[in-house]
Amino acid sequence: MKSYLLIICCWLMLAQSQAQNFAPIGAKWYYTRGKTNNLNTMEVVSDTTINNLVFKKVKVTSFRDNYTKRLECFEYLSGNNDSILYYNYYHNQVFKLYDFLKKPGDTVVVHESKFKATDAFQSELWGIDSIVGLKYLIDNVDSVMIDQKFERRQIIKQLGNNTNSWRLNTRSLTYAINRIGSLGYFWGAFVGGSVAESDDILRCYSDSNTSYKNPDYLHPDCDLITGNKY
Repeated sequence: MKSYLLIICCWLMLAQSQAQNFAPIGAKWYYTRGKTNNLNTMEVVSDTTINNLVFKKVKVTSFRDNYTKRLECFEYLSGNNDSILYYNYYHNQVFKLYDFLKKPGDTVVVHESKFKATDAFQSELWGIDSIVGLKYLIDNVDSVMIDQKFERRQIIKQLGNNTNSWRLNTRSLTYAINRIGSLGYFWGAFVGGSVAESDDILRCYSDSNTSYKNPDYLHPDCDLITGNKY
């Protein structure tokens, strides 16, 4: 009996440490959105419980050129050493947005069919309320060193040849990094028509243990707004 209780305690401690490893309170992402260099941020403000699962409450803010807020909302993320989940409050369901155990050739199915996007997707920018499925292909897997630690990295690609679709792979070469997410925009973007790819880009990510600056973001300031491309 004592051995059984010890195993349970160890498992709970491991699960707790893995949950804490993902985006502790104060963790912050900085994004460029669009050609005018609008700034979007995501910041973990607290822990909360939804449907008996522990989530990070994340404040998402979108700024215009003069630093006025265009959008402020809250999203809910949960992560461990190999995946990032999000809670869709319109559907009252949890979905796996990133799966870092997937191998080259595997498919990540976030939503099999049409769904109502939560506010951080900002789908209204494209005049749409719902998104017709969200899937992507793992093209390759490697690792990248961040703060003296190797993190898993995936190259993600579009499934099929639909030129009008919501994608996490918003650029021709889109990386996703464990515990950070896409190096485009965390929630993806609509890419369609004559537009081959999005201008969205992760600038920086930081928390109490990790500091990462995207080498494709060339300006020294993570929170810059200029009204022009970087």
